Amino acid sequence: MGKLSRRKGAAFECDVAKRLRPVFGPQVRRGIQTRGGGKEQPDINGLPDWLHIECHHGAETPWAKLRQAEYDAPSDEVLKAAVVRRNGGEELVAMRWDQWLAMVAIVHALAARMAEAES
Repeated sequence: MGKLSRRKGAAFECDVAKRLRPVFGPQVRRGIQTRGGGKEQPDINGLPDWLHIECHHGAETPWAKLRQAEYDAPSDEVLKAAVVRRNGGEELVAMRWDQWLAMVAIVHALAARMAEAES
């Protein structure tokens, strides 16, 4: 990977971390990256233990980054997601259907509780 690609990727990871801070708090930062070949730190640190995010800026497919998130995540119970941006494009979040559906079910249940509490 060339120096420009690494710099672009690092800038994207910093941007993702910055945009997650209002939700998860000021401790969210870009992860320390190594090129050691084993399981690595997540691209974004400071997130809850139930969430593992990998980022990529460029032409790589979301599938490749999602597979990396699945490999690097500390357990099967962790929500795994890939945040990708094509050059000049918008961000896309990729995750497995079963995890997305479980997440939506939780949001739906919370919304129902809030509506019930208001009535």
